[in-house]
Amino acid sequence: MNKRSFFISGSVLLCLILTGCASGGNDNGEENIKNIVENLFEDLDDSQYEALRQTDGQAVSDSLASSDLPQWVEDRFKNDMTDEGYGAFTGTAFYEIPVKAYEAHKEMGLEDLEIQKDGDSYEISGTLTMESGTDTESIGIQGTAQTDDQGLVSNLSISNISEIIESLES
Repeated sequence: MNKRSFFISGSVLLCLILTGCASGGNDNGEENIKNIVENLFEDLDDSQYEALRQTDGQAVSDSLASSDLPQWVEDRFKNDMTDEGYGAFTGTAFYEIPVKAYEAHKEMGLEDLEIQKDGDSYEISGTLTMESGTDTESIGIQGTAQTDDQGLVSNLSISNISEIIESLES
């Protein structure tokens, strides 16, 4: 068993080295994933939120339509994603997380973010803290991401996103 594990590990390491050399160092997938995850859990400032306010008095998160996205969504995410990945990302309304945090008067912080390549995808983990007044809540985040040959994110999935949104709405 040890010889087999050693052989597999050596083969994987050799493939990673050869793939890295063949790509000329253009694969910045880990950095792009990091940017997206950090921006996903970054607080909005007052001006970003005010730009979203609707005149009908609805909460902003209740009235956003994916066809009318605020500029900060594009600024935070589009440059690190493929067009298809960005379309899927905005279609699932991940970008509403900072809006919901703002409306709930919660400040978010991301700690211990780890991104590890696992075959054709990346495993994401970390701890999200949400502070409101004197209350602090921490939630572990887990997810996966895939990138194209240029390192742009083509798919992002946070497996416990419903738990995060539920906490922001409580």
